[in-house]
Amino acid sequence: MNSVLTASYTKENSSFGSLKTKLDNVISTQIDSYLLSATYYQLTGRKGTYIYQDESSFLIVSNHPHLENCLMIFPEVISNSDFSLTAKVLLDNYNSKHQILLCRYTNEEYIKLCTSLSNLKENSIELERVDEEIMDWKYPVRILSTEVVSKLEGGKFRKIRNKLLRAGIGIDIVPIEQCSQMNLMRAALKFWEGNMILNQKDTEDMSEFYYELFKLMENGMELINGLCFIKEGRPVGFTAWDITAGTANLYVNLADTTITGASDFQLVSTCKYLYEHNIQLLNMGGSELYNLDQFKEKYRPVITHPISTYTIKG
Repeated sequence: MNSVLTASYTKENSSFGSLKTKLDNVISTQIDSYLLSATYYQLTGRKGTYIYQDESSFLIVSNHPHLENCLMIFPEVISNSDFSLTAKVLLDNYNSKHQILLCRYTNEEYIKLCTSLSNLKENSIELERVDEEIMDWKYPVRILSTEVVSKLEGGKFRKIRNKLLRAGIGIDIVPIEQCSQMNLMRAALKFWEGNMILNQKDTEDMSEFYYELFKLMENGMELINGLCFIKEGRPVGFTAWDITAGTANLYVNLADTTITGASDFQLVSTCKYLYEHNIQLLNMGGSELYNLDQFKEKYRPVITHPISTYTIKG
């Protein structure tokens, strides 16, 4: 681990272990539980992640997974942070060759950062909100009650209940820890890639996220849980999550699109599994597409949490 001291803070290249140690020991009231997950930063920051730290706070910065020469600065998660560390890091880096994006920020966090910037005498930075078109928070973070989704009670869930009656026929569910060397998950991914190619929706880097997930699971299986779904001996999908501060963070709900209702069946099955294991909340994250957001919203989220991206003006 390399550590550099500059401008009253340190910067180090992070590892999964150093991220996990920092986040496991933090006192935070952060609603967005992904920001408390080392898994999230490892997956999103798979092209490089750094930890900046001063005497009272720390923040995490990652290379953007899809844009060259672009840094993603995430909110400081310590409860009493005034974002002065972020202000100092911004001031030291805004003339660099990198584009800088402040990611997953709430309006309250943005205001805190603006206040800290205004307190720096040498500050000349102005921030502005930008439309998020690449990452998955164009639409708000949706957090579900696993109990509500498990039971699907009332008329508002009638259509989902009817869809599940058909979707789950002949599908067996196997917890990830029982999957031999994750072969079922890898095979499901290959079927998904084939469908993407057939439908001309494939991209060069569309599977990078999944490969990084598999690498993490191979190195620390107990940190990531999930379910595999099998029909007539063929893997047709899987879900994967980790747990931070008592909330499950969903990273994958990959389903065979030729099976009507498969995504619904997998999500409800995942919520049932979590509820049976005393996990009350499932953070599904935000969405980059309207249809995906509507899929999440139909399950009546108990928390809707808008987040945004900001950059430096000019």
